[in-house]
Amino acid sequence: MYDVKTPVLGGVCYVCKQCGEKHYIYKSCGNSQCMLCQSIKREQWMDKLQNKLLKVPYVHCVFTLPHQLNGLAKINPAKIYSTIIKASWNTVQQVMKSIKAKPGMSMVLHTFGSDLKYHIHVHSL
Repeated sequence: MYDVKTPVLGGVCYVCKQCGEKHYIYKSCGNSQCMLCQSIKREQWMDKLQNKLLKVPYVHCVFTLPHQLNGLAKINPAKIYSTIIKASWNTVQQVMKSIKAKPGMSMVLHTFGSDLKYHIHVHSL
């Protein structure tokens, strides 16, 4: 088990611009949906892409394969992985078509979650 709210998992230090006082907030849960613990990873990924991106607003979306299909994915991974990527792209295109916008995407396929369990999902920006 992790040491809860200690420097073991890292944290964030906020410094007051007026008085210089430091306030530490330590990460504690490691959950991929936790804004404090995991949002930094998403921000770092987006920062690495910034020089390649247009200066327009971006949205981070995650498309997840239902766990009931994991067995099928293990039998034919190439087909399932390409299908979830295509489905993600088609979904974004359809949503953008409804507002008369033309999308572009950068996608990363993950086959395991942060807990190292089989969890097929696509991160898209």
